[in-house]
Amino acid sequence: MSPGPVSDRTYLKFILDTIDEMTDFLEDGLSVLRTSALVRRAVERDLHLIAESTQKLSEPIKATQAQVPWKSIAGFRNAIVHDYLGIDLGAVENILRNDIGPLRDACERMLASLDIEREQ
Repeated sequence: MSPGPVSDRTYLKFILDTIDEMTDFLEDGLSVLRTSALVRRAVERDLHLIAESTQKLSEPIKATQAQVPWKSIAGFRNAIVHDYLGIDLGAVENILRNDIGPLRDACERMLASLDIEREQ
């Protein structure tokens, strides 16, 4: 899929859906990451998919949300894919606590802007 409004819409919806699913895994709090390998691995995989999907977004749509640390997300994706034995659970918790909400908000704004463009 080449970058552009159609694929941006697809990836943004996927990111939002994945964040929502991941939030469901964590409904009992972040401590479940330390007690359930299944949940921890599911969350790590979801973070990988989210980070991978952000790399598929077009540069023009990412530019609309310049406050999002796109390069840091790409760096995290590389770490989680290539250094999976060295994943820092504290870093994962920090991302979930501080970064996922703002990323979700930015994705919602980007998707809304694409929907407005489509209506015009």
